[in-house]
Amino acid sequence: MCSAICPRDAISFQYNEEGFLYPEINRENCIECFLCGMTRACIHLLHFDFKGAFSFHPLSFIVFPILCFIVLQDCINIMKSIKKS
Repeated sequence: MCSAICPRDAISFQYNEEGFLYPEINRENCIECFLCGMTRACIHLLHFDFKGAFSFHPLSFIVFPILCFIVLQDCINIMKSIKKS
């Protein structure tokens, strides 16, 4: 997910010693735009890991609820349009 959002292709995934994929950041390409940090923070919030979320991006506590509201609003609009059909 982080590699998909990176505008500079600075993130790739490598297997660690235990066989899990781990993100590697190419510091030469990274412009420190905080998109990957926000993505990872929102994932931590989904798992109720507030400390981890804050460490990746402190503003995630503002952005994540707004995103949830937008998604919920879109779901409601889709349900209404399906009901009308």
